[in-house]
Amino acid sequence: MQVTRASLLTPKLLVSVRSAAEARAALEGGCDWLDVKEPALGSLGRASNSVIEEILEVPRGNLPLSLAAGELRDLREPLWEQWQRIIKGVELAKIGLSGCAAYKPWRDEIIDLAANAPSGVRLAAVYYADYQRAGSPAWEEIVELATEISSPMVLIDTFVKDGRGLFAHLNAERLRAYRQQLGRQGIRLALAGSLSYEDFPALIQVQPEVIAVRGAVCDKGRESAVISSKVNSLKKILCQLTELSL
Repeated sequence: MQVTRASLLTPKLLVSVRSAAEARAALEGGCDWLDVKEPALGSLGRASNSVIEEILEVPRGNLPLSLAAGELRDLREPLWEQWQRIIKGVELAKIGLSGCAAYKPWRDEIIDLAANAPSGVRLAAVYYADYQRAGSPAWEEIVELATEISSPMVLIDTFVKDGRGLFAHLNAERLRAYRQQLGRQGIRLALAGSLSYEDFPALIQVQPEVIAVRGAVCDKGRESAVISSKVNSLKKILCQLTELSL
């Protein structure tokens, strides 16, 4: 299939931050999307309410904001009650499904969360590429869930952060098939999972709507600080690779 300018657009660059200072660095570097999470608590580690409140005070114009909510099996209190003071202005929440393959109520619980979400907030459906290690639902179950809750996006991430990135579990051909499957249903694809600079040529060919990073734009690994110059360099690389692919 011939790739045209109309069909190949530069993916939005999402940067996950853990503080107001990192949010300012990501914005200065030219990110397209801010995401809030605590990387020390895992793939979708939830930041404290105080951190989220500080980040919400950072001017970001019209850039979207998403929050990592942790893993469904770890929720101890109703999510929206925990976030009721800070959820205003947030567009997307992400909940991991590790351990849910053997947990029958997971689907009903996610559907209930989606149905009762505050106005303007929607749930992303999350698929772990290493779903067998995560004990999470398989791909087709996540696609069915995304359709059922009218999720605007499916995030593909890795659960275990052991240096093995997304492409250690899924190749570009499979990811492109997933994107096309979602596209037929009007659902966007976001790719994450310890992505490195070397992964970006393949990512551009997959054509996800969003590429989500943290470690690639940090000083020394995902638990160190986000550096604005690295965000800027990555944004330029994305644009250049997209142009070269036309």
